[in-house]
Amino acid sequence: ENYMLPLSHDEVVHMKGSLINKMAGDYNQKFANLRALYSFMIAHPGKKLLFMGGEIAQFSEWNYKQSLDWNVLEYPNHAGIQKMVKELNKLYKEEPSLHRFDTDIHGFEWIDEMDYEANVITFIRKGDSKDEPIIVICNFSDHLRENYPIGVPKRGTYQEIFNSQSKEFEGWGATNPEPIKTTAKEQHGRKNRLLVTLPALGVIFLKRV
Repeated sequence: ENYMLPLSHDEVVHMKGSLINKMAGDYNQKFANLRALYSFMIAHPGKKLLFMGGEIAQFSEWNYKQSLDWNVLEYPNHAGIQKMVKELNKLYKEEPSLHRFDTDIHGFEWIDEMDYEANVITFIRKGDSKDEPIIVICNFSDHLRENYPIGVPKRGTYQEIFNSQSKEFEGWGATNPEPIKTTAKEQHGRKNRLLVTLPALGVIFLKRV
């Protein structure tokens, strides 16, 4: 079965408004939610589609009669969205586990899809046996979560390779700057776990190093 998460032309025309305008919360929360949405799309199986204007988070609805609102890139939050989209595209291209089995069941495995109370979902993207899996953690709540336990398939040391709330993207910080070592304690039916900092309204990618 094939999957797609398209953010297409149909999402941003005919009085539907732009994607950034559809996000919940105040000004900063709107950008955080949009960064989380794009990060989830790239991490999720299926082919990706982002319509023009989305990569700069323009507030105005797309209009075929005029150019995009390139002037918004003068503002840090908009420039941060563009920079993050560029980084996500780079990761998608360079990490085989994010693209090798984009339409195959072998490329995806849940870690935990049931933590509705925390509003967190966790899954694995997988490539061939020689490709290191990518652990994806999505915290869709507006609460910072520290020492959040994640069961992982292999013991070892994991590095955060992406964080949608990185200050590099004009996020709020709350990253995992140092490598994280597993502990031999069962979590999510797995023998080893990590304790991770989850930024509010953020998505992070981890990779074993």
